[in-house]
Amino acid sequence: MFYNVIPIKDNEDFQVRGDILSVNVNSIKHNQINSIENDENFLESSAGKYTWVSGGGTYFLNKRFIIILKRGNESKINPDKFSLFTGRSDSLREQLNPSLLIRELFEELILFSDGKLLYPKIKTLQGCVDKIYKNFDKYNIVKTNESNELYLTEYKIDSRKVKFTGESSEIIKDLTWHINSQRDINILFLFESKIDIEKLSSIDGEYFIANEKLNFLNRDIFLLDIHTNKIANLSISDELKFVSVDLEKFTDHLRYVYDHLRRNYENNC
Repeated sequence: MFYNVIPIKDNEDFQVRGDILSVNVNSIKHNQINSIENDENFLESSAGKYTWVSGGGTYFLNKRFIIILKRGNESKINPDKFSLFTGRSDSLREQLNPSLLIRELFEELILFSDGKLLYPKIKTLQGCVDKIYKNFDKYNIVKTNESNELYLTEYKIDSRKVKFTGESSEIIKDLTWHINSQRDINILFLFESKIDIEKLSSIDGEYFIANEKLNFLNRDIFLLDIHTNKIANLSISDELKFVSVDLEKFTDHLRYVYDHLRRNYENNC
């Protein structure tokens, strides 16, 4: 099993009313028998249906740059597209508490400044970060004892909420949700920081274990300048070189975040 998402039905399992997305907890639990566990299964089982739930996010640096990922040509979902650092839930626990999907960002995006690891510091999520970086240590992916701290604060993308119904009481959480053209329901996060971008580099932390061996996806990571619509490759340790990018190659959820930030920039010009 690579992940665990479930098909859900509009007006039966969930509803959208303005900025509030309501999800029925009982439906989530009952639909576990229909769980989708890999991309081939997803393409076969999700046609015409909504899926619950995916998520992740990225960093917003110096109020100008966001960090994005280039998906591989071999990807079955959104091949050769630029994306946020997102993935799918892997358990009922994450389906019932989708804010846990923030782990996708910290698992995939590893940043360095002048060749030295930047260790994310964010008070409300430090336990999640520390658990992920402990695994990086375990598998010698990075050396966390030789790092500088990267302080992050959450940037509120919009005023959207997720309401969980079907239990003894309703629970409403301030979560940015976005439904893409493939009917994936995504929970998205954005974190701000100030940093010298000229010293930045990055690696893709996403890996899987096969035959007791770590296998890395090694996807390219880019810095996107929302003022100029240009990108620079952070996976190359040379001087940053910005080039134009085709916005049509953005995934829907990246475009949602980009459009929000771009509107704010244009309104403040």
